[in-house]
Amino acid sequence: MEAPLTDDERHRRKAWATVITLWAALIIGVLIRSLLKPASGTVFPIFHTAGDHWMHSQDLYAGHDYLYSPLVAGLFSPLALLPLWLANLLWRTTVVAVYLMAVLMWLREGTSRIPAKYHASVFLILLPLSVGSINNAQSNPLVIALVMFGLIASRASRWALAALCIAVVTYLKIYPLAAGLLLAVLFPKQFIWRLGAALLALGALSFVLQKPSYVLEQYHSWVSTRSVDERHYSVMNRPRDLWTLLYACGIELNLRLYFFIQISGGACIAALVLFGRLKKWGTDRQLTMIFTLTSCWMLLLGPATESATYIMLAPAISLAAVEAFSRPFPRWMRALAATALTILIGGAAFISFAGRRRDLWSMSIQQIGTVLFVVFVLAWVFRNSLWRDTEEKTTS
Repeated sequence: MEAPLTDDERHRRKAWATVITLWAALIIGVLIRSLLKPASGTVFPIFHTAGDHWMHSQDLYAGHDYLYSPLVAGLFSPLALLPLWLANLLWRTTVVAVYLMAVLMWLREGTSRIPAKYHASVFLILLPLSVGSINNAQSNPLVIALVMFGLIASRASRWALAALCIAVVTYLKIYPLAAGLLLAVLFPKQFIWRLGAALLALGALSFVLQKPSYVLEQYHSWVSTRSVDERHYSVMNRPRDLWTLLYACGIELNLRLYFFIQISGGACIAALVLFGRLKKWGTDRQLTMIFTLTSCWMLLLGPATESATYIMLAPAISLAAVEAFSRPFPRWMRALAATALTILIGGAAFISFAGRRRDLWSMSIQQIGTVLFVVFVLAWVFRNSLWRDTEEKTTS
Protein backbone atom coordinates (compact mmCIF):
# COMPACT_ATOMS: atom_id res chain seq x y z
CA MET A 1 0.00 0.00 0.00
CA GLU A 2 1.40 3.36 -1.02
CA ALA A 3 2.16 5.93 1.66
CA PRO A 4 -0.17 8.96 1.64
CA LEU A 5 1.14 12.06 -0.04
CA THR A 6 2.49 14.84 2.12
CA ASP A 7 1.16 18.38 1.81
CA ASP A 8 4.34 19.42 -0.04
CA GLU A 9 3.95 16.59 -2.54
CA ARG A 10 0.31 17.49 -3.19
CA HIS A 11 1.23 21.12 -3.68
CA ARG A 12 4.05 20.17 -6.05
CA ARG A 13 1.79 17.95 -8.15
CA LYS A 14 -0.88 20.63 -8.37
CA ALA A 15 1.74 23.20 -9.38
CA TRP A 16 3.10 20.95 -12.13
CA ALA A 17 -0.42 20.12 -13.34
CA THR A 18 -1.18 23.84 -13.64
CA VAL A 19 2.06 24.61 -15.44
CA ILE A 20 1.74 21.69 -17.85
CA THR A 21 -1.84 22.68 -18.64
CA LEU A 22 -0.90 26.29 -19.37
CA TRP A 23 2.08 25.35 -21.55
CA ALA A 24 0.03 22.73 -23.39
CA ALA A 25 -2.68 25.32 -24.05
CA LEU A 26 -0.10 27.76 -25.42
CA ILE A 27 1.59 25.17 -27.64
CA ILE A 28 -1.66 23.72 -28.95
CA GLY A 29 -3.04 27.19 -29.64
CA VAL A 30 0.08 28.22 -31.53
CA LEU A 31 0.11 24.99 -33.54
CA ILE A 32 -3.55 25.36 -34.50
CA ARG A 33 -2.96 28.92 -35.61
CA SER A 34 0.06 27.85 -37.65
CA LEU A 35 -1.96 25.10 -39.31
CA LEU A 36 -4.75 27.50 -40.25
CA LYS A 37 -2.39 30.25 -41.41
CA PRO A 38 1.09 28.73 -41.96
CA ALA A 39 2.47 31.85 -43.68
CA SER A 40 0.91 34.49 -41.42
CA GLY A 41 2.56 36.09 -38.38
CA THR A 42 5.64 33.89 -38.59
CA VAL A 43 9.21 34.06 -39.84
CA PHE A 44 9.30 30.36 -40.71
CA PRO A 45 8.63 30.87 -44.45
CA ILE A 46 12.04 32.61 -44.59
CA PHE A 47 13.72 29.43 -43.30
CA HIS A 48 11.62 27.24 -45.61
CA THR A 49 12.52 29.35 -48.64
CA ALA A 50 16.22 29.36 -47.68
CA GLY A 51 16.22 25.56 -47.60
CA ASP A 52 14.66 25.49 -51.05
CA HIS A 53 17.18 28.02 -52.38
CA TRP A 54 20.02 25.93 -50.98
CA MET A 55 18.83 22.79 -52.76
CA HIS A 56 18.57 24.67 -56.08
CA SER A 57 21.87 26.60 -55.69
CA GLN A 58 20.10 29.96 -55.57
CA ASP A 59 21.30 33.10 -53.79
CA LEU A 60 20.30 32.95 -50.12
CA TYR A 61 20.77 36.63 -49.40
CA ALA A 62 19.32 38.41 -52.43
CA GLY A 63 16.29 39.72 -50.51
CA HIS A 64 18.19 40.23 -47.20
CA ASP A 65 15.36 38.51 -45.25
CA TYR A 66 17.46 35.43 -44.56
CA LEU A 67 20.13 36.32 -41.98
CA TYR A 68 21.68 33.01 -40.99
CA SER A 69 24.71 31.13 -42.26
CA PRO A 70 24.74 28.97 -45.40
CA LEU A 71 25.11 25.90 -43.17
CA VAL A 72 21.77 26.63 -41.51
CA ALA A 73 20.11 26.87 -44.92
CA GLY A 74 21.57 23.48 -45.73
CA LEU A 75 20.18 22.03 -42.52
CA PHE A 76 16.77 23.52 -43.35
CA SER A 77 16.74 21.89 -46.80
CA PRO A 78 15.02 18.65 -45.62
CA LEU A 79 12.14 20.77 -44.28
CA ALA A 80 11.90 22.50 -47.66
CA LEU A 81 10.91 19.14 -49.15
CA LEU A 82 7.78 19.15 -46.99
CA PRO A 83 4.63 21.26 -47.39
CA LEU A 84 4.89 24.58 -45.56
CA TRP A 85 2.26 23.66 -42.97
CA LEU A 86 3.96 20.37 -42.03
CA ALA A 87 7.47 21.84 -41.98
CA ASN A 88 6.16 24.70 -39.83
CA LEU A 89 4.62 22.21 -37.41
CA LEU A 90 7.82 20.17 -37.09
CA TRP A 91 9.99 23.27 -36.62
CA ARG A 92 7.78 24.75 -33.90
CA THR A 93 7.42 21.55 -31.89
CA THR A 94 11.15 20.83 -32.09
CA VAL A 95 12.16 24.32 -31.00
CA VAL A 96 9.74 24.42 -28.06
CA ALA A 97 10.72 20.92 -26.92
CA VAL A 98 14.45 21.76 -27.00
CA TYR A 99 13.83 25.08 -25.21
CA LEU A 100 11.83 23.54 -22.36
CA MET A 101 14.27 20.62 -22.07
CA ALA A 102 17.17 23.06 -21.68
CA VAL A 103 15.46 24.80 -18.75
CA LEU A 104 14.57 21.46 -17.14
CA MET A 105 18.14 20.23 -17.51
CA TRP A 106 19.47 23.47 -16.05
CA LEU A 107 17.32 22.88 -12.97
CA ARG A 108 18.59 19.31 -12.66
CA GLU A 109 22.18 19.46 -13.93
CA GLY A 110 23.05 23.16 -14.23
CA THR A 111 24.08 25.67 -11.59
CA SER A 112 20.58 26.21 -10.20
CA ARG A 113 20.12 25.61 -6.48
CA ILE A 114 16.35 26.02 -6.54
CA PRO A 115 14.59 23.43 -4.33
CA ALA A 116 12.57 20.89 -6.35
CA LYS A 117 9.26 22.13 -4.94
CA TYR A 118 9.80 25.46 -6.74
CA HIS A 119 10.79 24.07 -10.15
CA ALA A 120 7.27 24.46 -11.54
CA SER A 121 7.39 28.16 -10.66
CA VAL A 122 10.27 28.65 -13.10
CA PHE A 123 8.16 27.36 -15.99
CA LEU A 124 5.19 29.45 -14.87
CA ILE A 125 7.25 32.65 -14.99
CA LEU A 126 8.88 31.54 -18.22
CA LEU A 127 5.58 31.32 -20.10
CA PRO A 128 4.61 35.03 -20.47
CA LEU A 129 8.21 35.88 -21.39
CA SER A 130 8.24 33.25 -24.15
CA VAL A 131 4.89 33.69 -25.90
CA GLY A 132 5.98 36.23 -28.52
CA SER A 133 8.96 34.34 -29.90
CA ILE A 134 7.20 30.97 -29.83
CA ASN A 135 4.18 32.45 -31.60
CA ASN A 136 6.18 33.75 -34.57
CA ALA A 137 8.41 30.65 -34.81
CA GLN A 138 11.71 32.46 -34.32
CA SER A 139 14.95 30.59 -33.71
CA ASN A 140 15.67 32.50 -30.47
CA PRO A 141 14.40 29.73 -28.13
CA LEU A 142 16.73 27.30 -29.90
CA VAL A 143 19.60 29.79 -29.64
CA ILE A 144 19.41 30.21 -25.87
CA ALA A 145 18.74 26.48 -25.40
CA LEU A 146 21.97 25.58 -27.21
CA VAL A 147 23.90 28.10 -25.10
CA MET A 148 22.44 26.50 -21.96
CA PHE A 149 23.28 22.99 -23.17
CA GLY A 150 26.84 24.14 -23.86
CA LEU A 151 27.21 25.51 -20.33
CA ILE A 152 25.63 22.42 -18.77
CA ALA A 153 28.01 20.18 -20.74
CA SER A 154 31.03 22.22 -19.68
CA ARG A 155 29.98 21.92 -16.03
CA ALA A 156 30.06 18.15 -16.47
CA SER A 157 33.44 18.35 -18.29
CA ARG A 158 31.83 17.10 -21.51
CA TRP A 159 34.00 19.42 -23.55
CA ALA A 160 33.31 18.06 -27.04
CA LEU A 161 29.55 18.36 -26.55
CA ALA A 162 29.92 21.85 -25.09
CA ALA A 163 32.03 22.96 -28.07
CA LEU A 164 29.56 21.45 -30.55
CA CYS A 165 26.61 23.26 -28.96
CA ILE A 166 28.40 26.62 -29.09
CA ALA A 167 29.61 26.02 -32.65
CA VAL A 168 26.10 25.17 -33.88
CA VAL A 169 24.58 28.25 -32.27
CA THR A 170 27.38 30.39 -33.73
CA TYR A 171 26.41 29.35 -37.25
CA LEU A 172 22.79 30.04 -36.36
CA LYS A 173 23.43 33.54 -35.00
CA ILE A 174 27.00 34.78 -34.76
CA TYR A 175 26.88 36.70 -31.50
CA PRO A 176 26.20 33.73 -29.13
CA LEU A 177 29.85 32.88 -29.82
CA ALA A 178 30.39 35.28 -26.91
CA ALA A 179 29.39 32.47 -24.53
CA GLY A 180 32.00 30.22 -26.14
CA LEU A 181 34.71 32.84 -25.86
CA LEU A 182 33.93 33.27 -22.16
CA LEU A 183 34.09 29.51 -21.66
CA ALA A 184 37.48 29.64 -23.38
CA VAL A 185 38.59 32.24 -20.81
CA LEU A 186 37.34 30.06 -17.95
CA PHE A 187 38.61 26.73 -19.33
CA PRO A 188 41.37 27.63 -21.81
CA LYS A 189 43.14 24.26 -22.01
CA GLN A 190 39.98 22.19 -22.27
CA PHE A 191 37.82 24.38 -24.49
CA ILE A 192 39.74 26.60 -26.92
CA TRP A 193 40.97 23.92 -29.32
CA ARG A 194 37.73 21.96 -29.17
CA LEU A 195 35.68 25.04 -30.03
CA GLY A 196 38.00 25.83 -32.93
CA ALA A 197 37.77 22.26 -34.20
CA ALA A 198 33.96 22.25 -33.95
CA LEU A 199 33.68 25.54 -35.86
CA LEU A 200 35.96 24.25 -38.61
CA ALA A 201 34.16 20.92 -38.81
CA LEU A 202 30.74 22.54 -39.21
CA GLY A 203 32.13 24.95 -41.79
CA ALA A 204 33.52 21.99 -43.73
CA LEU A 205 30.14 20.27 -43.52
CA SER A 206 28.65 23.14 -45.55
CA PHE A 207 30.91 22.25 -48.45
CA VAL A 208 29.88 18.60 -48.27
CA LEU A 209 26.18 19.45 -48.51
CA GLN A 210 26.47 21.55 -51.69
CA LYS A 211 28.84 22.50 -54.49
CA PRO A 212 31.94 24.15 -52.96
CA SER A 213 31.88 27.11 -55.39
CA TYR A 214 28.27 27.87 -54.50
CA VAL A 215 28.91 27.50 -50.76
CA LEU A 216 31.93 29.79 -50.88
CA GLU A 217 29.91 32.44 -52.72
CA GLN A 218 27.12 32.22 -50.12
CA TYR A 219 29.56 32.60 -47.23
CA HIS A 220 30.94 35.71 -48.91
CA SER A 221 27.41 37.11 -49.22
CA TRP A 222 26.64 36.20 -45.61
CA VAL A 223 29.67 38.07 -44.28
CA SER A 224 28.91 41.05 -46.52
CA THR A 225 25.28 41.37 -45.45
CA ARG A 226 26.04 40.85 -41.75
CA SER A 227 28.79 43.49 -41.72
CA VAL A 228 26.45 46.21 -43.01
CA ASP A 229 23.59 47.07 -40.68
CA GLU A 230 22.29 50.64 -40.82
CA ARG A 231 19.04 50.19 -38.96
CA HIS A 232 20.28 52.46 -36.20
CA TYR A 233 19.92 55.39 -38.59
CA SER A 234 16.12 54.94 -38.72
CA VAL A 235 14.60 56.13 -35.43
CA MET A 236 11.40 54.08 -35.69
CA ASN A 237 13.22 50.99 -36.92
CA ARG A 238 15.83 50.92 -34.20
CA PRO A 239 16.60 47.61 -32.49
CA ARG A 240 15.35 47.35 -28.92
CA ASP A 241 18.81 47.54 -27.39
CA LEU A 242 20.93 49.84 -25.24
CA TRP A 243 21.33 52.20 -28.21
CA THR A 244 17.59 52.93 -28.26
CA LEU A 245 17.40 53.32 -24.48
CA LEU A 246 20.24 55.84 -24.54
CA TYR A 247 18.62 57.67 -27.45
CA ALA A 248 15.36 57.90 -25.50
CA CYS A 249 17.38 59.48 -22.67
CA GLY A 250 18.76 62.09 -25.08
CA ILE A 251 22.15 60.43 -25.62
CA GLU A 252 22.96 59.87 -29.29
CA LEU A 253 25.95 57.75 -30.27
CA ASN A 254 27.68 57.27 -33.60
CA LEU A 255 28.16 53.75 -34.94
CA ARG A 256 31.88 53.65 -34.18
CA LEU A 257 31.42 54.59 -30.53
CA TYR A 258 28.54 52.16 -30.12
CA PHE A 259 30.63 49.36 -31.62
CA PHE A 260 33.33 50.18 -29.07
CA ILE A 261 30.71 49.93 -26.29
CA GLN A 262 29.57 46.55 -27.62
CA ILE A 263 33.10 45.18 -27.61
CA SER A 264 33.86 46.75 -24.23
CA GLY A 265 30.77 45.13 -22.71
CA GLY A 266 31.96 41.69 -23.74
CA ALA A 267 35.49 42.48 -22.57
CA CYS A 268 34.15 43.51 -19.14
CA ILE A 269 32.41 40.14 -18.73
CA ALA A 270 35.66 38.40 -19.72
CA ALA A 271 37.48 40.51 -17.14
CA LEU A 272 34.97 39.41 -14.50
CA VAL A 273 35.62 35.77 -15.42
CA LEU A 274 39.37 36.35 -15.02
CA PHE A 275 38.73 38.12 -11.72
CA GLY A 276 36.68 35.14 -10.58
CA ARG A 277 39.54 32.79 -11.47
CA LEU A 278 41.94 34.98 -9.49
CA LYS A 279 39.59 34.91 -6.49
CA LYS A 280 39.07 31.15 -6.94
CA TRP A 281 35.33 31.42 -7.42
CA GLY A 282 33.62 28.08 -7.88
CA THR A 283 32.55 26.76 -11.28
CA ASP A 284 28.85 27.25 -10.49
CA ARG A 285 29.33 30.92 -9.71
CA GLN A 286 31.36 31.44 -12.88
CA LEU A 287 28.93 29.59 -15.15
CA THR A 288 25.97 31.43 -13.62
CA MET A 289 27.71 34.71 -14.34
CA ILE A 290 28.52 33.69 -17.91
CA PHE A 291 24.94 32.54 -18.55
CA THR A 292 23.18 35.56 -17.09
CA LEU A 293 25.52 38.31 -18.28
CA THR A 294 25.91 36.82 -21.77
CA SER A 295 22.11 36.68 -22.06
CA CYS A 296 21.97 40.36 -21.13
CA TRP A 297 24.84 41.29 -23.45
CA MET A 298 23.20 39.59 -26.43
CA LEU A 299 20.09 41.72 -25.92
CA LEU A 300 21.51 45.07 -24.83
CA LEU A 301 24.62 45.06 -27.02
CA GLY A 302 23.97 42.41 -29.66
CA PRO A 303 22.83 43.25 -33.22
CA ALA A 304 19.21 43.83 -34.29
CA THR A 305 17.39 43.02 -31.05
CA GLU A 306 13.61 42.79 -31.45
CA SER A 307 10.94 42.54 -28.74
CA ALA A 308 10.57 38.79 -29.34
CA THR A 309 14.34 38.35 -28.98
CA TYR A 310 13.95 38.89 -25.22
CA ILE A 311 12.98 35.23 -24.91
CA MET A 312 16.76 34.73 -24.73
CA LEU A 313 16.68 36.42 -21.31
CA ALA A 314 13.60 34.51 -20.14
CA PRO A 315 15.37 31.42 -18.74
CA ALA A 316 18.05 33.43 -16.95
CA ILE A 317 15.68 35.85 -15.21
CA SER A 318 13.08 33.18 -14.42
CA LEU A 319 15.69 30.96 -12.78
CA ALA A 320 17.31 33.88 -10.95
CA ALA A 321 14.02 35.29 -9.63
CA VAL A 322 12.83 31.94 -8.28
CA GLU A 323 16.22 31.25 -6.69
CA ALA A 324 16.19 34.69 -5.06
CA PHE A 325 12.83 33.98 -3.41
CA SER A 326 13.50 30.34 -2.51
CA ARG A 327 16.87 30.91 -0.87
CA PRO A 328 18.10 33.43 1.75
CA PHE A 329 18.70 36.42 -0.52
CA PRO A 330 18.58 39.95 0.94
CA ARG A 331 15.21 41.67 0.61
CA TRP A 332 16.58 44.45 -1.58
CA MET A 333 17.94 41.88 -4.04
CA ARG A 334 14.59 40.11 -4.14
CA ALA A 335 12.90 43.45 -4.78
CA LEU A 336 15.36 44.22 -7.57
CA ALA A 337 14.80 40.83 -9.24
CA ALA A 338 11.03 41.18 -8.92
CA THR A 339 11.10 44.69 -10.38
CA ALA A 340 13.22 43.64 -13.37
CA LEU A 341 10.96 40.64 -13.98
CA THR A 342 7.78 42.71 -13.70
CA ILE A 343 9.10 45.29 -16.16
CA LEU A 344 10.08 42.59 -18.67
CA ILE A 345 6.71 40.83 -18.42
CA GLY A 346 4.89 44.17 -18.55
CA GLY A 347 6.95 45.24 -21.54
CA ALA A 348 6.13 42.04 -23.41
CA ALA A 349 2.43 42.45 -22.62
CA PHE A 350 2.43 46.12 -23.62
CA ILE A 351 4.04 45.36 -26.96
CA SER A 352 1.46 42.63 -27.63
CA PHE A 353 -1.51 44.89 -26.91
CA ALA A 354 -0.11 48.16 -28.25
CA GLY A 355 0.20 46.84 -31.81
CA ARG A 356 2.67 48.76 -33.93
CA ARG A 357 3.05 51.77 -31.64
CA ARG A 358 6.71 52.78 -31.79
CA ASP A 359 7.60 55.76 -29.64
CA LEU A 360 11.07 55.61 -28.14
CA TRP A 361 10.00 54.92 -24.55
CA SER A 362 7.64 52.09 -25.50
CA MET A 363 10.59 50.61 -27.39
CA SER A 364 12.79 50.86 -24.28
CA ILE A 365 10.72 49.07 -21.63
CA GLN A 366 12.46 45.72 -22.00
CA GLN A 367 15.90 47.31 -21.98
CA ILE A 368 15.16 49.00 -18.64
CA GLY A 369 14.21 45.65 -17.13
CA THR A 370 17.38 44.08 -18.54
CA VAL A 371 19.62 46.82 -17.09
CA LEU A 372 18.05 46.27 -13.65
CA PHE A 373 18.67 42.55 -14.03
CA VAL A 374 22.35 43.23 -14.80
CA VAL A 375 22.57 45.12 -11.50
CA PHE A 376 20.97 42.17 -9.71
CA VAL A 377 23.36 39.68 -11.33
CA LEU A 378 26.43 41.70 -10.38
CA ALA A 379 25.23 41.93 -6.77
CA TRP A 380 24.51 38.18 -6.83
CA VAL A 381 27.88 37.00 -8.11
CA PHE A 382 29.88 39.35 -5.88
CA ARG A 383 28.02 38.40 -2.69
CA ASN A 384 30.20 35.62 -1.30
CA SER A 385 27.64 34.47 1.28
CA LEU A 386 25.26 33.38 -1.49
CA TRP A 387 27.88 30.97 -2.91
CA ARG A 388 29.57 29.73 0.22
CA ASP A 389 27.74 26.39 0.31
CA THR A 390 28.70 25.30 -3.23
CA GLU A 391 32.27 26.58 -2.99
CA GLU A 392 32.85 24.89 0.36
CA LYS A 393 31.78 21.58 -1.23
CA THR A 394 34.19 22.15 -4.11
CA THR A 395 37.17 22.76 -1.85
CA SER A 396 36.31 20.07 0.73
